[in-house]
Amino acid sequence: MYRRLIGLLIAVVALGSAFFVLNEDEEVDLLWYEGGTLHQSSIAEWRLGSERDQLATTADWVTSFEGFAAPEEIFVMANRLLDCINNTAVSSPETTQTHAVATTCHQN
Repeated sequence: MYRRLIGLLIAVVALGSAFFVLNEDEEVDLLWYEGGTLHQSSIAEWRLGSERDQLATTADWVTSFEGFAAPEEIFVMANRLLDCINNTAVSSPETTQTHAVATTCHQN
């Protein structure tokens, strides 16, 4: 009886772990400006980030620089900032902080 109970418990734990792993890999539906995670990244980390993550991060920076605007305006400004950061990153040391590059791009 105990063997059966322990076997059932192991099966439940294994199934729960498999479910968690599957859900961890699912892509969550976020709007283009949601979920940016590269705010404190170095240029090396920025380069490894997805384009989607880079765009969401630049949208956050644009909003902090410019204040709130229509999503269409933020999209245009975020893409401009993204282009400037990526162009600057080509010649920047990998340890440069991306938010410093974003600030410089915004000021120019």
